[in-house]
Amino acid sequence: MRRLPALLTALLLGGVSQAAPPPKAAPPAAPQVTWLYQDRLAPPWEDLTWAGTHALNASVAGASGSHAISATLGPWEALYFGHPGFDVSPDDTLVLKVNGGRGGANAAVRARVVIGSEQPVGVPLGPTCEGGAIPARKWVTCRVSLAKLLPEGRSRITGLWLQEDSGKTLPPLFFDDIGIERSKGPKPAPSQVAVASVAVSAAPAVKSAPGQGGKWVSGYYTGWNADDYPPEKVDFSALTHILVGRVTPRADGTLSTKFDNDRGPEIARTLSRRAHAAGRKALIMVGGSGEHDGWVGAASDANRAKFVQALLKAMDDFGYDGLDLDWEPVEVQDRPKLLALAKALREARPKMLLTFPLHWINTNFPADADPWFAELATSFDQMNLMSYEMIGAWDGWKSWHTSALRGEQGLHPTSISSSLALWVKAGIPKAKLGIGIPFYGLAWRHITGPYQPFTDWSDYVGGDNSFTYKKILRFAKQGTYQWDEKAQASYVTFAKDKAVEDGTVTWISYDSPQAIAAKGAFVKQEGYGGTIIWTLNQGCIDPESGANPLLDAVRAAFLP
Repeated sequence: MRRLPALLTALLLGGVSQAAPPPKAAPPAAPQVTWLYQDRLAPPWEDLTWAGTHALNASVAGASGSHAISATLGPWEALYFGHPGFDVSPDDTLVLKVNGGRGGANAAVRARVVIGSEQPVGVPLGPTCEGGAIPARKWVTCRVSLAKLLPEGRSRITGLWLQEDSGKTLPPLFFDDIGIERSKGPKPAPSQVAVASVAVSAAPAVKSAPGQGGKWVSGYYTGWNADDYPPEKVDFSALTHILVGRVTPRADGTLSTKFDNDRGPEIARTLSRRAHAAGRKALIMVGGSGEHDGWVGAASDANRAKFVQALLKAMDDFGYDGLDLDWEPVEVQDRPKLLALAKALREARPKMLLTFPLHWINTNFPADADPWFAELATSFDQMNLMSYEMIGAWDGWKSWHTSALRGEQGLHPTSISSSLALWVKAGIPKAKLGIGIPFYGLAWRHITGPYQPFTDWSDYVGGDNSFTYKKILRFAKQGTYQWDEKAQASYVTFAKDKAVEDGTVTWISYDSPQAIAAKGAFVKQEGYGGTIIWTLNQGCIDPESGANPLLDAVRAAFLP
């Protein structure tokens, strides 16, 4: 006989009373979200964005409130929101809404947090969104685990980037309802948290010599503007070599090691220590513009041995791997002294690194690429083209770009490609040749772009150490970004009623991330060795965070 369930039997026998139905479970509490942006940026968050065009108060159909964020992101540009210090947990979630607009389907955007001077690599945003990609003309919600953005053991961020991630200019995108969704659950053990395993500051080491795979990125760091890019903030993941300037030769064969800063020696030691911790190489920049007489005396037959010992002592005292011999200009009569100096250094310390900056070539004077420099190159690891300020209001010249990749002809006879071709013809191997990238621009009045006649030198307003990238970005908001496809060069123009600086600047020629991407592709395609940057300091847009978007662009263009 089948047995009745015990509860049913008891009920039939009257042995138990019917229990009240269990109470309904309360609905789960809505997650707590700390909003960064809803209709407007929530203080103390501030807008530190570097992008050609963006607005925090755009009217977009379907947005949650009255306003959304619109942004047209160029190569490696980012929406950047900064904070004095915001505490988070790996269990928290970055939430936001995104709309790809008319043409932004599958747009490549990367989410990254900022932690002081670090910008961990982050994750692509699209796969975290509903549907697995950013859609066109539709709002979707994206959810990014903070565990994927934070390095292990870190819980305090100072900013958020939403960065273009493919080296292209994106169609206008829209963002809304950006916040941090708090987790109320127990925190997992550190070993259970999936964290981003590679931070920007911890890239693998690179080989130190040319021709062994990979390209070099040799960045000049100068003492006179150290406050613009504090040594503690330098991002070594984007460099293979740092060239710290400068020490100066004295005519008697001694050496000044002030590094152009009251704290110069301390800064120099900090940078060499940080470079080696990151697996990079550190070189001392020697000389530079205005030091010609010191070079001639120090490298003379009477003082050369003394000078070599002074240089080696500086390397040892400050912990450096080599020297950048910035002898400007090299007169014909100087050549035996320079060659003898290079050979003496190489003989004294065969494994040291030696680099040398070359001048660009006016194609109207191809003989300026003298084969003697090919003989000099045998003693050096890198021969780097100072391909910036390749234009001036000289008689007969037309306006041109400060660092055009191509397009030289007639009355604007300079480019990187033509200069390098002439140096190769002179006998310098491609693998030893690098190109120059300026992290500053040249500003002009009376001129509104390339291919125009100059008035005279009054057209020139400023350049190195004046028109830094930070300054250019600030001015660019009231100008128009331009791209010269023939020259592979970028610039920004200003209407007369919106002229900047002193109210007269109508044109600034500079290297944007788009121009840097073109240069990296050229170097790789043509088999050249790498690049130098003048100067790392001038690319930093925020000394507190160390944000350096041009250096980000160089990393993406030149390094694996």
